[in-house]
Amino acid sequence: MATDEISHARVLGLRGKVTFDDIKRCYRERMQEYHPDKVSNLGQKLRDVAEIEAKKINAAYEFFTEKYGRNA
Repeated sequence: MATDEISHARVLGLRGKVTFDDIKRCYRERMQEYHPDKVSNLGQKLRDVAEIEAKKINAAYEFFTEKYGRNA
């Protein structure tokens, strides 16, 4: 597994051999935690953290969709 793949897998919380359905499920779970709209009523600092994490989650999901040739 390449370093980029390991890094993206960690962002999504993936471990071991996974299916694309596992990737989608983990993506959705992580976005439930960090989607900026979910924390819009919290302080600016937490909104900033959520935005950064959401970008990482989206980048990881995009990496795997491109790698496996799947559409979202």
